[in-house]
Amino acid sequence: MNHCTMMKRRQIFLRRHLVGHLQHSALSTNAASASSLWKIDSWNGLLTRKISKDSSDQDLLIYQVIVGLEIHAQLDIPSKLFSNAPSASQRRSQNTVPNTLLSPFDIAVPGYLPSISKSAVQKAVLAAAALDCKLSSVSRFERKHYSYADLPHSYQITQQRWPLATHGSVTCQSIEKATKNNKASTTNGEIHCRIERIQLECDTAKTTLTHVDPTTHQTNTSFVWSLIDYTRAGTALMEIVTAPDLRSSKQAVAVVSHIRQLLQHVHACEGKMQEGHLRVDVNVNLQRVESSGNQDMHNARVEVKNLNSFQQIADAIDYEAIRQAHEWSQRDKQGGQVAPSLGETRTWDVLNECTKLIRRKNEADDYRFLPEPDLPPIHLNEAAFDGLSLDEFIKLNLPELPAAAIQRIRHNYGISAGQAHVLASDPAAIRFLDEAMTHAPTLNDKAFARTTSNLICNELFALIKDNIDENDDCVGDHSKDGASIALSTVSAHQLGELALMQHKGAISSTMAKKILSILFRADNFTTSPRQIAAEHELELISDPQQLLTICRQIVAKHPNEVEVYRKGGKFVVKMQKLFTGKAMAACRGNAHPERLHEAVEQALEEATTSTRQ
Repeated sequence: MNHCTMMKRRQIFLRRHLVGHLQHSALSTNAASASSLWKIDSWNGLLTRKISKDSSDQDLLIYQVIVGLEIHAQLDIPSKLFSNAPSASQRRSQNTVPNTLLSPFDIAVPGYLPSISKSAVQKAVLAAAALDCKLSSVSRFERKHYSYADLPHSYQITQQRWPLATHGSVTCQSIEKATKNNKASTTNGEIHCRIERIQLECDTAKTTLTHVDPTTHQTNTSFVWSLIDYTRAGTALMEIVTAPDLRSSKQAVAVVSHIRQLLQHVHACEGKMQEGHLRVDVNVNLQRVESSGNQDMHNARVEVKNLNSFQQIADAIDYEAIRQAHEWSQRDKQGGQVAPSLGETRTWDVLNECTKLIRRKNEADDYRFLPEPDLPPIHLNEAAFDGLSLDEFIKLNLPELPAAAIQRIRHNYGISAGQAHVLASDPAAIRFLDEAMTHAPTLNDKAFARTTSNLICNELFALIKDNIDENDDCVGDHSKDGASIALSTVSAHQLGELALMQHKGAISSTMAKKILSILFRADNFTTSPRQIAAEHELELISDPQQLLTICRQIVAKHPNEVEVYRKGGKFVVKMQKLFTGKAMAACRGNAHPERLHEAVEQALEEATTSTRQ
């Protein structure tokens, strides 16, 4: 790479950054005023505005938001896509400094050729199967040419015209979380979104803008330096492109969340958006809805790039929709009959909460797609799957998907919808539940299943998350957001035995929680819950005769309270509670609640009868 080429890329980069910077203040001011005039429904994506203050509710400007997604997911594999340099997950474990752990090919050293990672193909195939895509028996790579400082080769290797998979779909629901004002979670409705294609491609380097001079380390707000870390260059990406089927920011967030969960479920991508594992480009445009309800013309698509959180996705779509609606209405006021025909590429400014122009589509480079001459086509045959056919590979490696798992465990075990979703989000939890259910007194005993599910969802997951909080450096690739039952130090056999003890009344739910905590800390799969219960005196006293003897002794020591009990009426319940509390204290909290209550009633009746005689 010669000096002239590097200078040219630098000039292009600075020009694009400068254009966005100069136009930012004017656009953000206009959009800020527009946001107070327009009302957007974040679920159905309708924008409304009264044409004049005196107009009726029927006299509105109405636009429908249209959204498509491009999801870029880093594949969870040991190496990069076309070299043996460590992947993102390997680099994090080594606390990599910038521009290290590179291979010559990743930084475009002449004479080095790419070699496709078999792991990348296999992970992408599982992701495509999870997204119900049609896999191409043969797919090809090509070069997408453009000059940019973070692209060492001056082209990206991708699969724009011959993708790995096409024609998929996802169906999900948008669930509103409970708030202080609304205690219950609500479901907005079902969302169906088509997947147009899935393609493999390599990631670019990472560019960071700063006001700190990299040579003197002094801050100078008059200048912006762009620092490039080539460590990320060549990382394996899977791009998932959806059809423009979404109609609002909430629908877009729901679909991204669902796809992210599926990718994590099949271990194709770790999905940590805050670390750049999954980045989203949103394509937003509007369609005018006339007062008659008919939809006529629409404006040009605007792409907002590199969003790395659900909040950014929602904010960028809503902001962009209002900005476009305001621009469209202003053109109409000036006599224009149609919306602008040229699209734009923009970025999201987190600090100012607005989009900023990068370039207009008519300024975009001609990418000059050409077949990649140094890579053969990908054939999904036995060579790609270590001797297995495509169908055999998917059957062996694709875990039970969340939707199927939820339906099965709800039908077989009678588990609540909420807990079924928690369990189905973690393949290890599904296997754990199925194994623990082998301890059920009868096949698919639903009462036992609810006890087991409660222990897993309410107690075991909490212990795992607490352990992650205390030992961040010792939990491998698992995060606080993605605590998995795979990290459990309690086996399914142990939990099943514990659930059976609670189910049979040998221990209370409080005792089960204490025993589970002791088992978790013990970190020994051979320790029996019954052994823990005996050693720590965590067993319910259930023998009716033993409980009656204890209650008779307590009643005999409190004759005055017995006389109050004899008065009847409200004093009966009051004294029963009093004696039950004393009896429970005498049993150190280990008495079976229902049987203790029965023993108290019998002891009091015996005492009052003997007094009358």
